[in-house]
Amino acid sequence: MGGNHSEQRQQDRTAAWAERKEQESLLKNVALEWFSSYSPLLTPKHAAKLNLYLETIIPPVLGSSSIDQIEPPAILAVLRPVEAKGNITTAHKLTNLCNQIFEFAHITGRVKYNPASRQYTKLRL
Repeated sequence: MGGNHSEQRQQDRTAAWAERKEQESLLKNVALEWFSSYSPLLTPKHAAKLNLYLETIIPPVLGSSSIDQIEPPAILAVLRPVEAKGNITTAHKLTNLCNQIFEFAHITGRVKYNPASRQYTKLRL
């Protein structure tokens, strides 16, 4: 009986660890981690603008996706609607933001490559 209890606790710990890892790998959580490390270097105005993008534009499309499952077409799905509204500069800023987040994910071992690199080549200039 004691062995079953010990096995159950181990299974519970393993499940909790897996859940925590899954939450940590969501794009929205990686982006917030990146922002918290990067924002002290920014002016308050720039930090507020990036935070607005992180809260309103990127999460509805990619926020609940695991960062290691995101491919370039998914990033374009964030950029194209902004571009279609004629906000070309904003689309380029979002490209740069996605690139920085994925570079952070890459150097922290969460992704093997950066799917946001060179996305600017797919946008209108």
